[in-house]
Amino acid sequence: GKLAAYFLGKLDTASPHVQELACQCYVLLPGLGTGFAQGMKYAESWAQQLHCLLATLHGLVEQLYEEAETGECQSSAFCHRAVELERVGRK
Repeated sequence: GKLAAYFLGKLDTASPHVQELACQCYVLLPGLGTGFAQGMKYAESWAQQLHCLLATLHGLVEQLYEEAETGECQSSAFCHRAVELERVGRK
């Protein structure tokens, strides 16, 4: 829904504090009940939210590794961590 898209959009911000708040809000969305979930059961709503969250995280990690490999990474802290993880994975 619109709230989920709003909070997911905040994950792209440069502020770690805003990212953390967006994550905290996003995980609470399924708890709003069936009105929020458009008639879905509570457990189904949580499953759908987690599936969407994992898909988003997968895309972000994939992008991070791609940027680290090409040297186009914009966030040095994330890039350094990605390069470290890549080195560990190759051992």
